[in-house]
Amino acid sequence: MVDNHWQKIPVKPVLTCNKSETILDAVLAGEGLLVSPLWEVQGALASGQLVEVPTENPVSYGKIPAVDLYILYQQGKYQIPKIKHCVDFLIKYLGDASTA
Repeated sequence: MVDNHWQKIPVKPVLTCNKSETILDAVLAGEGLLVSPLWEVQGALASGQLVEVPTENPVSYGKIPAVDLYILYQQGKYQIPKIKHCVDFLIKYLGDASTA
């Protein structure tokens, strides 16, 4: 974010995965950089296995630097009460007011 304006940075990922442990293992093996929540890498940072790369401006997956949350579900399953309630709850309490 520069001057309160979100800017997209083009990247060419070499590894994409939906299992954070796999990505962290690759980073610990020296395979590249990682953008991750602090809580997920706190142990590796504390032990010195990872070092934080300082940036001039905040870096985030999305337009809200503090948190990114993605909900994946089959659209047809939204009518199942437990899925509908979970999705609605997350959007209500954690969603971006400008998109809700």
